[in-house]
Amino acid sequence: MRNKLLQQSSIYSLNNLFASLAGLITFPFLTKNLSIDDYGTVALFTITTSLLTSINKLGIQQSIIRFHSDTSPETLQSSIFYPGILMILLSSMFIYFMGIILSDFSTSVIFNEVPLLIITLSAAFQSIRSLVNNLLIANQFSFSYTLLSFIHRLFSLSLIIIILLYISQSPEGFIMAILIADAIITIVAIIWCYQSNLITKFKPTFFEKSIYVSALMFSLPLFASELFHMIHAFIDRYLIEFYISKEALGIYSASYNMATIICGTLTGGIIVAIVPIYLKAWKEHGPAETKKILDSTVNVYLLFSPAIICGLYLISEPLLTVLSTKEYAQHSYLLPIIATGILLGSSNAIFSAGLQIEKRTKRIFTFVIESAVLNTVLNVIFIPTYGIKAAAIITVLSYFWMVLRLAMEGQKTIKIFFNYLLLIRSMLYCTVMIVLCQSIAISNPVIQLAVIAITGSIIYITLILAFEKDIRVFALKKIKKISLLS
Repeated sequence: MRNKLLQQSSIYSLNNLFASLAGLITFPFLTKNLSIDDYGTVALFTITTSLLTSINKLGIQQSIIRFHSDTSPETLQSSIFYPGILMILLSSMFIYFMGIILSDFSTSVIFNEVPLLIITLSAAFQSIRSLVNNLLIANQFSFSYTLLSFIHRLFSLSLIIIILLYISQSPEGFIMAILIADAIITIVAIIWCYQSNLITKFKPTFFEKSIYVSALMFSLPLFASELFHMIHAFIDRYLIEFYISKEALGIYSASYNMATIICGTLTGGIIVAIVPIYLKAWKEHGPAETKKILDSTVNVYLLFSPAIICGLYLISEPLLTVLSTKEYAQHSYLLPIIATGILLGSSNAIFSAGLQIEKRTKRIFTFVIESAVLNTVLNVIFIPTYGIKAAAIITVLSYFWMVLRLAMEGQKTIKIFFNYLLLIRSMLYCTVMIVLCQSIAISNPVIQLAVIAITGSIIYITLILAFEKDIRVFALKKIKKISLLS
């Protein structure tokens, strides 16, 4: 099962690499061609689309993975997949008309008629594609999932560049490009899955009310959890716009987006793969094998998360100088702080394992609410006085609280070993890396970025190979296997 996790996470990591490459191309294109205010508006459009996508799905996409092994494909589709699409369509219409009503009471750009329509439609397509993606993940069609995601990223990137360069250099042009890409790729994904027999026609005889109700009862707490996750992730952006300005929102969003791209590239694959893997391990092999998988995953996180954070501390200024403008680079200190919060937040998939296995989604929901409320209250108190730096630090604190609560409760079902000594050693390796790399000073930011990144990576990898026996043995086995194959 651990080999399966490695294989699946490697493929999903490839998808995250594609997404990151697209993000790295889009990022400088937007920061250098849009004003900081317009970049803030783009961020506002993007997070609102993500929030509406979460509302549309009602968490039903999670039920596809959870009930996949308990039902036949026909029953799963007729009782969960197709009703989920219907809910998305009804929710989208309701959201749009509510937005029209609220436009009389708000001057925010997201309530303007054209952006509202584009955002609502894009959220609907993203929600439907989420159901399709989870169907692929549940069936472990990792390559197909990755290929469709790659095509989507490539197509989105092309449209963004074409529309912003030749049609409309504005935030509205950006979200129009996203909408067109979402619509076409969602339709293509459904047609492909249908032709591959992964999706079949709706069969009323296979609809089971009990399955649908069970899936809904399972998904609603997860929906609420996902919604509060979104509120937790995005509320700082809305409050920054409200209390400070769109310019401050643009600067903060740039660091947040870059941190998301980098963390997603390095850890996203294993986070996507881990949940279906440990659920299947629990069902087929029991607690012992599941614990081995989770312990190994936690060790990977403890070993490499500090390196990611400290690496960003070293390269944040030259990175933002190269990919954006000096206005963004002046606030490069935000990047490693925000990355810490993102890495903590993504580890929820690991530390909530016990609660996921026992289907105790209400407890997950409770902890997410606590963290979201803590995040909101602290941001309301400190953003007006301390600005965007406070928002970054509060992100770390609130995600740490969430992880701590999930881990403590999840331990009642399955005790995940938290290797404190490994964490201390990884922090020591990072200290050595920082001391040796911090003195590197090159006037050209591109060369400085490359030298620090390469030097830091070599130092850290050398240290873990020298002092981490398990990693060294694993690496030697892989090298030996490759050499035998060649």
